[in-house]
Amino acid sequence: MSNTKYTIGLDFGTESGRAVLVEVATGKEVATTVYPYQNGVIDEKLPIPGKDIQLDPDWALQDPQDYIRTFRNTVPAVATRIRCCCRRCHRCGIDFTACTMLRLRLMERLFAPCRIPRKPSCLG
Repeated sequence: MSNTKYTIGLDFGTESGRAVLVEVATGKEVATTVYPYQNGVIDEKLPIPGKDIQLDPDWALQDPQDYIRTFRNTVPAVATRIRCCCRRCHRCGIDFTACTMLRLRLMERLFAPCRIPRKPSCLG
């Protein structure tokens, strides 16, 4: 089994979220992926099915569910590219545009069900 350790970086931007998988020892970028937000920047009306709630001019909102969808789509995508076990990804860095907050407990719950396909050498 490889002793290579990895870290995952997540960047939650204005219109998309990105993840990068990096080798800790070398800083080598191993894999990246981008997830365009389902609702993009919400600047005209709220994305509520069956309702037409228009926003006033100069509003720019984001759907917090886009952050969760980004996490659930990008983290497995970058880790799967090298069949990386969750145990080998020992850190996660997070960056947001402006000052968006994401609760730590939420991140723990998102990491808990991490189901990345493992090859036998990953099982230790």
